[in-house]
Amino acid sequence: MKRYLMIALWLWAATARAGNGDVNGDGMTTIADANTVIAMILNGNETAAGDVNGDGLVTIADASVIVSIILNGEPGQTGYDYVWDDDALPEIHLEVSLDEWNRLLALYDNNRYTTQYVMARMRYVKDGQVTRLDSVGLRLKGNTSRRRPEGESGQMHRADATVWHHCHFGLNLRKWVNTDEHTLRGIRKLHLKWHKEDPSHVRELFCYDLFRRAGVWTALRDNYCRLWLHVEGDSQEVYYGVYDMLEPVDKRFLKDRAEQFGSVKGYLWKCRLAGCGLNNTEADMWWDDDSDDRHAYTLQTRTGEFTQAKAQLQDFITKLQSLSDTEFRTWIQQVTDVDLLLRTYAVNTAVGMWDDYWVLANNYYIYFNGTGTDDYRFFFIPYDYDNTLGTSAIIDAGRQDPLHWGQSQNNLIVRLLTFEDWKLRYCELLKQLVDPGQNLMDEAAARNRITAWQQLISPYVANGTDDYIQAVWDEPATWGNHSEYRLCSDDDNNFFRVKAASIAEYCDIEPTPVLDPWYVVGEAVADGSWHNSADSVGRSLIPMYPHPDSLHLMAWAGYLEADKGFKVVHTPGRWDSQWGVDASGNLVLNGGLSNDITVSESGYYRLDLDSRANALTINRITDEVATYTLMCMPGRYQGWDPAQNAMTTVTTVAPGHDWTADMTWNEDTQLKFAANGSWAINWGARTFPAGLGTQDGPNIPVAAGAFRICFNDLLGRYLFLPLP
Repeated sequence: MKRYLMIALWLWAATARAGNGDVNGDGMTTIADANTVIAMILNGNETAAGDVNGDGLVTIADASVIVSIILNGEPGQTGYDYVWDDDALPEIHLEVSLDEWNRLLALYDNNRYTTQYVMARMRYVKDGQVTRLDSVGLRLKGNTSRRRPEGESGQMHRADATVWHHCHFGLNLRKWVNTDEHTLRGIRKLHLKWHKEDPSHVRELFCYDLFRRAGVWTALRDNYCRLWLHVEGDSQEVYYGVYDMLEPVDKRFLKDRAEQFGSVKGYLWKCRLAGCGLNNTEADMWWDDDSDDRHAYTLQTRTGEFTQAKAQLQDFITKLQSLSDTEFRTWIQQVTDVDLLLRTYAVNTAVGMWDDYWVLANNYYIYFNGTGTDDYRFFFIPYDYDNTLGTSAIIDAGRQDPLHWGQSQNNLIVRLLTFEDWKLRYCELLKQLVDPGQNLMDEAAARNRITAWQQLISPYVANGTDDYIQAVWDEPATWGNHSEYRLCSDDDNNFFRVKAASIAEYCDIEPTPVLDPWYVVGEAVADGSWHNSADSVGRSLIPMYPHPDSLHLMAWAGYLEADKGFKVVHTPGRWDSQWGVDASGNLVLNGGLSNDITVSESGYYRLDLDSRANALTINRITDEVATYTLMCMPGRYQGWDPAQNAMTTVTTVAPGHDWTADMTWNEDTQLKFAANGSWAINWGARTFPAGLGTQDGPNIPVAAGAFRICFNDLLGRYLFLPLP
């Protein structure tokens, strides 16, 4: 057992600076300390020094703490937090041999999108602590922003006489030495990104910070660093300036969020190039094969299962594009966190990200946490946010309607927003972002954060490259279509001020009224049978008729016999939401524990329900009540004959006042309600599917479809309920 435990720990870790895990007292926390703890356990000679976690015992948990210290640094600060520390400005010094540097230049000249690495040495300095790694992988990164790091095409390095160019770099700390100790406290890769045509130096940092503040945990981490490069033969290293140091979206990214993702054994896709609209199953899909080829969708994990991963992605696209609205709503809630997706895109549109999925169908990642076509959760991972906050093309990123942000064929968000509740939630999230009380991206909060970041880096921005940006100032990129935007100005060109006004304009929407009637059922009404099912609407379940201007205000009127019971229920077929009376005779809304409602005197009564305020009232009707022997539905569809298309009345007491009929129309039509086979008494109105008819009112517009029509002649109210 001792042998296996020690081997496992050796494979997991190597050495760290001294910390709380220094069991053997040599001033360092190393694998030797973990072995000492194991020996204590096996030999039964535990001492207080072995109790690393302070629980009063010496167990395998103490050895695990030591390993964590080795990998991640001091207790309480993981490698993740050590590297992406928002308050720090670490230094990265790269040293490259002349041969390796010239090879990197040649790789770029052969293919500017090369993904090949050369070997370098790295020195990482933070808070006076120095980490040295002798063999790290160095490559060039970027899409349209990718550049040659020095000189002109075909030109090899010229010692102390070169023209340096800003460019993006990628570092793979374990490319050449694949051991756990050859990391930066457990971090294996870093992306170093220069602030291409962003003199503010804050756009990408602001966006990822905002994602995290807004609860979008799928956003990557980033912070500033300072970068130096030394090529063998140069008299001194060149200072490349202040860079963004970004967390790569890879296996480690998934593992650091394993609890939220649920599983890290699924398929991660990079969707970087135009054409990733999730709308074409024949789109260019491939796996990351370490070649310089570029593809729209590139599988990043489990690449040996590309065929299965591709089939899963194609199935997702097929369902997204082909399911009916009802099927789509059910399916998308099964496979993703809709609120997180809406939250992600609220931030995306709020910061003015136009180089994205919705507009250009690129620059994002997706992750499926399972490997089948029906056993996964889908995650959208935002990516590449330098062209934001007023740096834009194609659209006006400050004023574009966030509900119609991009192209309709890139329709994942489009389909979500067709549902009223999700559209309202999306607007609510947008308004929260610019609400001064939330401290997210209102003008003052944004200015405070941006100013603090710029104060941190301003003394270090001037650099040794040929970039025209050698200081911090407040402008968008020169190539953009709206050069007037500013981030910290106190005028109407302030991007955050413009965005807040735009969100207020487009998101000032009221909920569309939803027809959601309640029903009266019981011995005292309709056929008196207490049948509660969808099929019994209009027979034993009589609807309460909504007011056309306020659908939550409903009423029913009819004759009630004394001491005969009834209730008011919400959903046909269910009793869990109903009105009754308590033991004291008070009207109550509960889950089925109430008694039946009764009246003490027989007569005509009116029930009024406010479904928002949860208020039900019952009042006696004292006016004289007219009765009718026949109720018909004359209309354009039948030649406006008031004696045809009779409705049926269902009541326990004759004559009745609730009428019902089932009708199907293949095209839109118009009708009215007419009593006793003539036009002498008729009801009409302009609203559908619910309304309040008046004598000689306008024709009721009726949409094509199949309906169960209910009409109450005491109220003059009608209701068209869709038939299955």
